[in-house]
Amino acid sequence: LTPHTLPPGTILHRTDTSKYPKGYFVQNTNFDFFNYAGLHRPVLLYTTPTTYIDDITVTTSVDQGTGLVDYQIFAQGSEHFQLEVRLLDQEGKVVAQGTGCRGQLQVPNAHLWWPYLMHEHPAYLYSLEVRLTTQTAAGPVSDFYALPVGIRTVKVTERQFLINGKPFYFHGVNKHEDADIRGRGFDWALLVKDFNLLRWLGANAFRTSHYPYA
Repeated sequence: LTPHTLPPGTILHRTDTSKYPKGYFVQNTNFDFFNYAGLHRPVLLYTTPTTYIDDITVTTSVDQGTGLVDYQIFAQGSEHFQLEVRLLDQEGKVVAQGTGCRGQLQVPNAHLWWPYLMHEHPAYLYSLEVRLTTQTAAGPVSDFYALPVGIRTVKVTERQFLINGKPFYFHGVNKHEDADIRGRGFDWALLVKDFNLLRWLGANAFRTSHYPYA
């Protein structure tokens, strides 16, 4: 440990032999987390076809009640493939569809995504389904991905934070993935407890303290 390494810190040797054994030292660390403590949350390994959906970017807006879902899809493995895109509501009904790597889906009378306590039915999510198909020597191969999508607008003015044109007031707490019993890391039971406490507080937001969550 040195002040110029990661993690930062120093080694302090104790030389008073009346109190400490020979070679005794103390680690002074300048951080409040365990260093090199392993994986803090689950890791998933998965396989893909040779040609597969690599990434999906979605941005949303609203035009007089019509939801606009702009999408861009990135594929890897080949330049020869077809893409089919469908947007489903919570009842599983197809409300819009398109083709190709880039496009815009229009949803008349869209159910907007609202934060908790701002709407009778908050956090409405559509499902964006993307299917890729390509031809190989062994026949057609497909890849499929479904992405939850909330239709909303977000705008920041000099004095307000607006969601769907209405002022939003952040009311919440800092949140750690840390438990006094089972330690630091992702824990389903603790997550349920924390969100129940957030709801009990009437919170509508939380800050992901110090590190990105899954």
